[in-house]
Amino acid sequence: MSRSGRINRGAQRRAQLGEDAKERATERSSRSPEQQLARLDDQLGPGVGAKRERSRLGAMLERKSVEKKKQKKPDGTPEKKGERVKAKARRKNDKQKASR
Repeated sequence: MSRSGRINRGAQRRAQLGEDAKERATERSSRSPEQQLARLDDQLGPGVGAKRERSRLGAMLERKSVEKKKQKKPDGTPEKKGERVKAKARRKNDKQKASR
């Protein structure tokens, strides 16, 4: 068996592994957290294995649901910090004028 037929070591193998990793990464990035959890359940079984990945995906889903709840308030509360600071200063100034 000649060495030129072996692909297990060297630059060719590393290049092949790199290409495979890029393909897997692009496939993974195209899936949502819900889809990735479903895929893990299909591959490993429901709730079996990949504890860290499952907890990370669960945290992502929680953050997503919290962000939906934290959308702009209907009562007109300013959203940005600078706007809140200005509003607070304005209220303080109005309060001082009223007490004079």
